[in-house]
Amino acid sequence: VYKRQSGTCSVAAAVAAAYTDQTERAVSVKSPGGVTNTVWREDWEMMISGRADLVFCGEWFVDV
Repeated sequence: VYKRQSGTCSVAAAVAAAYTDQTERAVSVKSPGGVTNTVWREDWEMMISGRADLVFCGEWFVDV
């Protein structure tokens, strides 16, 4: 599966940048798939927002 944007990777990049004092705790991460807005709160929780698109849909069959 090819992804052009990942919320998990965006959050990791934002936290790493803020932790090393390269940015504030609220940043916008740009990627080929769009922009993910992130906020690393003082209680260490992350808030993320941005566009979400369905990239895969399928069914899982279990033979019981």
